[in-house]
Amino acid sequence: MTQVSGSVLLDTSIAIALMRNDAVVSAAIANASELFTTDIVLGELYYGAYRSSDLERNLQQVQRFASLCRVLSTNREIAEQYGVLKRTLAKAGTPIPENDIWIAATALFYGLPLATRDQHFEHVSGLTIVNW
Repeated sequence: MTQVSGSVLLDTSIAIALMRNDAVVSAAIANASELFTTDIVLGELYYGAYRSSDLERNLQQVQRFASLCRVLSTNREIAEQYGVLKRTLAKAGTPIPENDIWIAATALFYGLPLATRDQHFEHVSGLTIVNW
């Protein structure tokens, strides 16, 4: 586990852990100076909420999470970073899920460490990973 006292981009796995009241994630978030997430992460969370049996409660959790973070949207430069990253991962034989390529490209573009529990991000060269 790495503690971060600076800015950090939060992946879906961290958002879910926070929603489940994970003490490690809650403590790490309390130590961060600024929290970021992406529109892709929010999309994954909303999808999960709309699939759930407790829609209202889960929608409220997503909205609470979103209010903690500055939400970064994709742009032309991130799209290019995505293309380079996807090609690099495919060429190396280490593909990762599509949405996670977008999340990694966003973290790389903004120079933010990525807080995640997904090990496949380790295949992304140049990405600083924070394991909470």
